[in-house]
Amino acid sequence: MEQEIYFVNLDKRKLGPQVAAIPEPLRRSARFNDGKASPAGSFIVGTVHNQASEGRPGQLFHLAGGPSGPFDLVQVLSEEELKMANGLCWMEGMQSMWHCDTYPGLIKEYRCDKHGAPDRNDDGTPACINEIQVDKQDGIPDGMTIDSCGRLWVALFNGGALACYDSKDGKELGKVQMPVRQPTCPVFGGPNLDIMYVTCKGEEPEEGAGGVFAVGIPGVRGTTASCPAKIQLA
Repeated sequence: MEQEIYFVNLDKRKLGPQVAAIPEPLRRSARFNDGKASPAGSFIVGTVHNQASEGRPGQLFHLAGGPSGPFDLVQVLSEEELKMANGLCWMEGMQSMWHCDTYPGLIKEYRCDKHGAPDRNDDGTPACINEIQVDKQDGIPDGMTIDSCGRLWVALFNGGALACYDSKDGKELGKVQMPVRQPTCPVFGGPNLDIMYVTCKGEEPEEGAGGVFAVGIPGVRGTTASCPAKIQLA
């Protein structure tokens, strides 16, 4: 949903109750974008402004509260600290969180708080400890995942590729060319987590646009370390 967050009953394949919505002052100008559960079981979700391409900023939130009390969206990155919230993933042990800020072409690593959200330094600034700058000629960073070796896999929107980065030094290790120009998000799946399923935007007049592609790379697997055993909304 663009402006609400709902529980989904996967067993019954039914939409459950609404648990949160974009704050009222933003409802006419923004929508939710990428969101994931952290290894701590907290849901971290970003927003994108309807005029993001013109430089209007987004925000990043932690869904707090529940299950016995009300839910609340707690801001963890403000409009001054983020342009367009997109892909997220966590290092093993939740030592840090990587996050794509799409339009500036930045992939940033933050020290985590106990929820898996970006922490703050003593002076109140975001605890950014590393960043990767993507050349605009290569596309812009969209969705992201991480493999069992700690390498980042990032969909390069308008670049027609998945880029692999070393999370230690930020160096690009290689690319996987996609049959579409606008891939949006990779995720590992399959019984052995050795298949990357990649979504793409569906508005381009090209074959495969809007589809989901399966990508297998020898020796590359996902990891369960970044997956929560249970969502903890508290």
